[in-house]
Amino acid sequence: MLKADRGNVMAAQILAEAFLLQDRVQEALDLLQRTARRSQEPGTETLLAMALNAAGRADEALEQLRRATMGRPVFPLAFLKLGEQLGEIGRFDEAIAVLEGGLALVPDGVGLRVGLGFIHLGRNERDVARRLFLQVLATAPERHDATVGLARVMVLDGEYAAAADLLRRALALRPEDVATLLELGKCQLEMGARSAEKPPCAPRRIGRIGWRRWLSWRLRPPRMAASSCGLALRRHSWWRSKLIPFRPDSGGGRRPSRGGSARSNRGSPSPPPR
Repeated sequence: MLKADRGNVMAAQILAEAFLLQDRVQEALDLLQRTARRSQEPGTETLLAMALNAAGRADEALEQLRRATMGRPVFPLAFLKLGEQLGEIGRFDEAIAVLEGGLALVPDGVGLRVGLGFIHLGRNERDVARRLFLQVLATAPERHDATVGLARVMVLDGEYAAAADLLRRALALRPEDVATLLELGKCQLEMGARSAEKPPCAPRRIGRIGWRRWLSWRLRPPRMAASSCGLALRRHSWWRSKLIPFRPDSGGGRRPSRGGSARSNRGSPSPPPR
């Protein structure tokens, strides 16, 4: 398209954005500089500033963005990019002034309001940031950036449960957002979600015998443990025939000998020898 019409500004912008996405910064710079000389369109100047910043020429990028904010018609993205770059280098007062000036010209600029909220959050002015993010979400609940911004404010204020709900909503809007997923994980750690989960090896319910008696029984030697089970085993008729020793009758007598295998005596115990 550019070969047929070299003055097509829209086609030049689309091609320059593609160059920037492919890290072909110099090609994007050459194309945008040629296009900017033909037309003083604010969108082209904003893209040129972004290419200059990607090339490491931050001062030139700031000057280019200032020129773009003075162009008419008003281009909100120029104000947003200028405010973001000023905020990145710590010049928060200038960034707030730029974004508020853009909002004065474009009162319904949702992106400018979100950017202003992040600048106030960078200054730890959480009340102002919360109010701005809530204003955006009241009119545009599908804004992913405003949802994440409000969640960050809530995390700083200790409202971890509400922040986690917002981050899940943001992930529903953009499931591929790894950064938001990491923020959700950190928020859940702060909530103590791991400690609230049931341990994988939870002890069984002991019942009415109580912990002390159960532990004392478990820690006994094997012989003592077997003898303590005698009363329970006597109540079962099958085990009674197998394990209960022979009781001599009232007339006296001897205990049976211990010879013979247990397998051969599967029925009732043999009577004592006379």
